[in-house]
Amino acid sequence: MAYTGMGPEITLPATRRRPWGTFKEVVPEIKVESEGADRTAMGVRYMAPGAYSPILADYSCSSTDTKTGNMTLTEVVQPAYLSFNLLECSTLTGSERRLEGDLNDIYEATISEALAQAATGLRLSTSHHTLWNDSTILTTGANITETIGNIEDGLAERISNEQGYIFVAPRVLAAAKAAGAVFILDGQLYSPGGHLVVSDAGHGFDNWVFGTGAIGWSVLPVPGTEHSFDRSRNINLWMREHYGLVVFNPAHSVRAAITGAASD
Repeated sequence: MAYTGMGPEITLPATRRRPWGTFKEVVPEIKVESEGADRTAMGVRYMAPGAYSPILADYSCSSTDTKTGNMTLTEVVQPAYLSFNLLECSTLTGSERRLEGDLNDIYEATISEALAQAATGLRLSTSHHTLWNDSTILTTGANITETIGNIEDGLAERISNEQGYIFVAPRVLAAAKAAGAVFILDGQLYSPGGHLVVSDAGHGFDNWVFGTGAIGWSVLPVPGTEHSFDRSRNINLWMREHYGLVVFNPAHSVRAAITGAASD
């Protein structure tokens, strides 16, 4: 019978980030600063244009028709969110330095997932603008190819020929790639129409595909690791946290389901 429980303590090999599709690597970071200080935790406001649409009319030298404006601007106010990772461990188990290192590694690994959750709307209230709360619902697709086609058509109606972003759940990425609805080019995921594709662990709505135009993110880490000790239970507690926000244009955002869709 083999001996158990007497071996030396080791650490698992370090993991690597996925090479494509994560929110943090695809969507650009923005600076939220005022007077040289990062103000991410205060949220932001910005002016968002309506759908892009040129005015096209017959030309006549004698025409006296007046033209009305076809563009609108709407102020969007986006509050920040708070994300944190918490680790509790008995003082009888493990090295404090090693456990704190594990927490820091997990914290860094999950920032992108938190941003994707904030973008799509998983776990945030309606006080935040999210792709779930603030996008136009399009026709349901019979499969992932048709659904992405509906998203591309919806983006064309809103941002013309500009490049946007399409969000698909990891659950359907394999089917989308197998069907040619998503492909890899130069280490990046693209849709057939040339939109950037995000497939992040934080997507949250397996049978829904989202699309939007300009989008960005900002994160303000709280410095250091907060540590406390619960003497009544002999428990060490470590916490890492950050403030973050995701900004996008609700007027340029759409979502479509795949047949049989149901949000998580």
